[in-house]
Amino acid sequence: MDKESCCCCEEITPDEVLDCKGDTCPMPVLKTKKALKQMEPGKILLMTGNDQGTKEDLPSLCQRTGHELLKVVDNEDGSTCYYVRRGEKK
Repeated sequence: MDKESCCCCEEITPDEVLDCKGDTCPMPVLKTKKALKQMEPGKILLMTGNDQGTKEDLPSLCQRTGHELLKVVDNEDGSTCYYVRRGEKK
């Protein structure tokens, strides 16, 4: 998946895209944490996944680590897009 092929949310343009569809807990959150750590503060990550546990786990990760969960979009195919702005903390 690349930035151009995802149309989850037209008003937010991600800097990086992470496809976690098919991954089960805890992999989507671990991969998101790793991707955010490699990004510059203020950059936006779009993570797409279909693990239902992520809906609770990702907001918790953001709260603990200082990242900002900008938007969550449920898609017709059962996947969910999570837009996360990289915070100042590592």
